[in-house]
Amino acid sequence: MTSLSYKRDDGPSFPTDCFPARALQSRRKDGGGHRLVAYRKAEEQKNSIVNRRIKKAHKKQVDSAEANGNTLDGPFLLQLHCVDKPSELCSVDITEQKLNEVKPEDLKAFENVAYIDASVNSLSLASFSSFVSLRELSLCVNGIRSMTFDAFNFPHLEVRPAKEDDTRFRALEILMLDDNKLSSGVLNSVKNLNRS
Repeated sequence: MTSLSYKRDDGPSFPTDCFPARALQSRRKDGGGHRLVAYRKAEEQKNSIVNRRIKKAHKKQVDSAEANGNTLDGPFLLQLHCVDKPSELCSVDITEQKLNEVKPEDLKAFENVAYIDASVNSLSLASFSSFVSLRELSLCVNGIRSMTFDAFNFPHLEVRPAKEDDTRFRALEILMLDDNKLSSGVLNSVKNLNRS
């Protein structure tokens, strides 16, 4: 076995084997001691576990989306907004989810939802009648062709009534219907919407 030596700039050389830890370290392929190797291995295992959990969660989301299809329902909203209970959700953002169906019986439990942005889907206004606290709704780019709906299904949306005893849309604040395919008759349905 040849002895390695270390030479300083000013001339004298010293053997590297005089410090056993340095000699062992210089012979190891990974360049680290046992503690460093153990630490690296533990970190790799931890990262592997985290990566597996991320992949599993992503697969669960994909499977749920495939099982759900293009339907707006309770489990879809809970998973999309990372909440455990429908009562924890106050604002819903389902933009660009390719939704075209609704399960209204699932949505009645979401009694605190006051704001919904459902832009860029294929849903109608009537699809949201199960949200009893709804105050603001955006249905931009949904391909809406008609506005046939029962105003009594939206108790917190408000227009100034044409008759004294008409109580429809009392709390309407904002209704956005940009970039839809509305016919001219639709405007008659919403002409009395006024900010209160």
